Order: sequence, then C-alpha cells, then structure tokens
Amino acid sequence: EADNAIEDYEKFARTLLGDDINSVNGTSFSGNGGKVSFNGDLFTFEAAETVQGDAVGTASDAQNIAKKYLVDLLPDLNKADVSSSIIPDGYRIVFTNKLGGMPLFNSQVTVDVCMGSVKKISGSWFYKTESSGNENNLKSITSALIECISMFETGKGTEITSIDLGYTLFEENTYHKSAVLIPVWQICTANGQEIHIDARSSE
Repeated sequence: EADNAIEDYEKFARTLLGDDINSVNGTSFSGNGGKVSFNGDLFTFEAAETVQGDAVGTASDAQNIAKKYLVDLLPDLNKADVSSSIIPDGYRIVFTNKLGGMPLFNSQVTVDVCMGSVKKISGSWFYKTESSGNENNLKSITSALIECISMFETGKGTEITSIDLGYTLFEENTYHKSAVLIPVWQICTANGQEIHIDARSSE
C-alpha cells in the first residue's frame, strides 16, 4: 500500500503558494506564488512571473534547484530516479519514485527550471508505506510480451522500444489518499504507446 503526497488539495496548495490563497472550486488555487490545479491524483503548479535569474549552466544545477523546491513537498524524493532534458531557457527535470528498485509509473513529477528558477511542476507522487504482497509470484516477461502482442492490430508491425517491471494504479482520473499498488510490465512502443500488462500471475 502507498500514500499520496497530496493529503488535501488546499494544504498542498498552501505549501506551494503560501497561506494567502484563493480558490474558486476547491481544485484550483491561486496566490502570489502562482497557481495550482488538481485533477484526481495529478497536480500542476505554474509559478508567478518573477525576475529571472541567471541561465542554468548545467543539468546538475537544474536538478539541485528542483530538488530544493520539492524536498519538503514529496516524501522519499531521495529514492527517486532523476533524468533531465533541454528545453528553451533551461531544463526539464523528471523525478520517478522507486520501490525496491522498481519504478512507480504513476509516481512521477516533472519540473521545468528556466533561467535559474522553477517555472512549472506537474505530476503525481506516491510513496510506499508497506508491502502489498504482490511481488512474490509475478508473470514472466515472455508471458507479458505475448499478451501485449495479442493487443496489436493484425497486419501492422509495431516496434517495442522498452519493457520494464514496476507498479501502477489501474484506476485513474480520481483521487486516492492511499492505494494498493499493482505490479505491471510497462511496454513502450515506437509510436508513443505505453501499455501496462498486469504482472500478477494467475497461478
């Protein structure tokens, strides 16, 4: 089982924006620091326009800026995988949480660091509190590939680019204060598809 870093929309918004905030419908908040919106487990933060700092010199610099911004917001941040890519005026930093070396596909936060400051944060974040007990009897990678290939349209070749074992939540677009994580094989294709195959064995 895993807990959501977002215990309460308003509380989470105040952490990002400060105490002086306004809300129209309970899922969108604004303040001097910018605005935050929520959709189920997902959040998006857009910073207010501020005086820009110096251009970020390296991806490592941008990662450090992002980590300092998130360290009090996202539990277990130090366990996450971190990757970066170049965007106009800065870098996009992606944090993916891991449990026992396996990624949480529904627990990923993206941070845009531009001209020395955080401009946008989006994603969702779960952290594990106890074992689900689903990791002991898992479907093989071969079985997962066979099941995946059966979903492809007959006569059309589909290139599989990666396959990884991790956890996910099958139920999306709704809020979970806590959730049972399901082990899955995530299969990615060259045309941008992400297919999740339930890794729990039926045997």
